[in-house]
Amino acid sequence: MNVTLIILSSFVGGAIIGFIIYHFTLGKKQAGTQQQELDNTQAELDRYKTAVNNHFTSSAALMEQVTSSYQALYRHMEYQSQELLSENKEADVNLLSETVINKNSSVHNKKEDHND
Repeated sequence: MNVTLIILSSFVGGAIIGFIIYHFTLGKKQAGTQQQELDNTQAELDRYKTAVNNHFTSSAALMEQVTSSYQALYRHMEYQSQELLSENKEADVNLLSETVINKNSSVHNKKEDHND
């Protein structure tokens, strides 16, 4: 029984010593590799966040330009329509009146033709 106990104790002691040696040698290499991968992944994530932030910043600036251009177009159309209407107001009203009168008379004439 003494031999079995000695063999078992040697096995357990060897396993403990092997674990300690692994932990301080290969384990540190693996930990270093994992830390490097983690650092690389963190740097990539930071670059992605910066890219997304830049995208939204430039998109907001472009939307502001679109809004400004639309406002300028609206002001231009408003001003020009007021200018054009004030210059040709009487001519437009006369033309519109003639058009309405002509349409009404043609409709009235068609009704009379159908009634006959």
